[in-house]
Amino acid sequence: MILLYPRNFFALLFACAVASSAHAELTVASLGKQFVPDAGCTVKQVAADKGGSTSVRNEPAESLKFKTSGYFQRNRDLGQVFVATTSGQVDRLILRTGNSDAAVLSGTAGQELFVQWFEVEGTPAINDNGTPKGMQAKHGFSKNHRCDDFIDGITYRSLKVVRGGKFPELPATRDAEGRSTGDATSKLTYLEFEFNGEQRVTLKAGQRYAFLVGLVKPSAESGFTLANSNRAARPDAVPEDITKESSVGGWGIRREGNGGIKPKLHSESEPAQLSGQRRAMLSESMLPDGEKHFELPPQTDGFPDVDTYRDHEFYIIQSGLNVKKVEGPPTGESVKIQQTVRDETGPTSFRFYSPRTGMPTKTNALAYDPDPTRGDAAIRSENEAHYYYRDRDLGQTFTTGDTGFRLGAITVRLQPVDVKGGGDPGGAKVSLQLMKVIGTPKINDNGTTTGNPRWATYAFTWPDDPNDDNTPNRRPFKHFSDDFVEAETYEHRMLASGGIVPDDLNTNDYLRWELTGESQYQLQPNTTYAFLLLFDEPALPGVNRNIPLSNRNVLPGGKSSDPFPGGHMIRRDGSSTVFDDVFIRNIDDPQDVEASRSAAAFPTKMSERIKIQPGTLGYPDVDTYRDLYFFIEAASD
Repeated sequence: MILLYPRNFFALLFACAVASSAHAELTVASLGKQFVPDAGCTVKQVAADKGGSTSVRNEPAESLKFKTSGYFQRNRDLGQVFVATTSGQVDRLILRTGNSDAAVLSGTAGQELFVQWFEVEGTPAINDNGTPKGMQAKHGFSKNHRCDDFIDGITYRSLKVVRGGKFPELPATRDAEGRSTGDATSKLTYLEFEFNGEQRVTLKAGQRYAFLVGLVKPSAESGFTLANSNRAARPDAVPEDITKESSVGGWGIRREGNGGIKPKLHSESEPAQLSGQRRAMLSESMLPDGEKHFELPPQTDGFPDVDTYRDHEFYIIQSGLNVKKVEGPPTGESVKIQQTVRDETGPTSFRFYSPRTGMPTKTNALAYDPDPTRGDAAIRSENEAHYYYRDRDLGQTFTTGDTGFRLGAITVRLQPVDVKGGGDPGGAKVSLQLMKVIGTPKINDNGTTTGNPRWATYAFTWPDDPNDDNTPNRRPFKHFSDDFVEAETYEHRMLASGGIVPDDLNTNDYLRWELTGESQYQLQPNTTYAFLLLFDEPALPGVNRNIPLSNRNVLPGGKSSDPFPGGHMIRRDGSSTVFDDVFIRNIDDPQDVEASRSAAAFPTKMSERIKIQPGTLGYPDVDTYRDLYFFIEAASD
């Protein structure tokens, strides 16, 4: 269940859509005092005040100090709201420690950290807390009227919790007694939070997001400050649009104590040990245990200070993908490799169907032919073997020239057939996988050197096609239509995600897959690579999620030659392409049916799916003699 939560929602039952059952692993490292963002940095806020010591803190109750203003220190997570400028996945988040003696407390090194991501919705509005310009703030580091303002009108929807990384072994700037150590090593030090695989969150350009960073469990003297720029002390009136004062279109946020806006209980003197008053006051300052910690909503209000006018110094490094419909093919010097010949028939598509729950709907007359001596007409009159529609990723191998380049974009063209095919792919999430190809390709004829292929391919099912300018009469060539390439292996290099299929795709449209940030992989000279285009998620039940791509299919021995020597299309065709896994010999055998169902579907996890080796073998057709219609561009400097 997902609940959206505004500031005044704290008293209600709350449950976030957090990754509560299994948290992804996080890697955290110190980068030292110097960090220069590269081309992959898509969002950054570089300003930081020299003073101030707003802290991430999570200490046990007995370690929280009583403050002279009558409350106990409050445990706290800190973070930032921002607007994404680029669609794609977040690879790294860079933060910076503060400049005060509280930069790193003595018990912080080695403590487990987390990063929680949110989607932010609503229109922010400043609530001046009853202290407009000309009045003194009710609390805060100064009496300026801004210092107790908070933001209304916003909801935060949790997207992902990533945890497991340990705070780096940085020297403490304050000892266990609260005294300065005199060691400035950990002050103004950059911290890198690195995410991998399914740990990464996907951002969409123009959407507002937020992150929180914190310590998972309470530990004595466990806390660190974050460098930030705070405009709360400015005497200016409250802005109509708070985002206009921020370079990233956002504001600071915090999760503090048990969720109360500020302590309700106060005491002029420190309550006695073991007293009920002390326990009650400390409970207000403690973050919830376990998963409830991550369910507690963030806010801008806090005590003694607010984050309303605060921006943390941070850098977001993305690798990603923008997919868009363009008017025509790319031209100019950026185009490094292309193949622009296509058939007007013979669609092939990449697709990801909903889970298959019923019996198979596809049949194949040749797969288990009981009488191979029959004529083709007699064979086609029967439907001997059954099998399931198969999930499929599609792509192409290619070889670079004498000069390598940074991969910038791949443009493909839709096939001149019905794009929707029973279900509009618009809005679906897609990715692009890049691989290095090892080995010399060798054709395996599948044991069919003459006559029919091993199963009913397109060349058998449609032996005559006047629109096929290579083999309009396919009878002499149909045994080639089950050939496949072997002796090639594909080494995963990069998965660029975050792409969204545009709405209203039509026949013959050009679809540009533009890589961003660290997804702009450096291709080496004279090296063979391959790419695959893929849907991230299966379609809803009853919807066919597929996109047909233009290609050229040239069976050997026909009138035409291979338009792209040295390369060929590839596919990842279900989970298995083993013949007896694909086809059902006995439709009344539940195990036989289940094997075919399993072979047709992709694994649920992307990490498992991309480990499946692609190739040219597929059902009912292969990609062995097929080339995609495509353009590969170098990234601009």
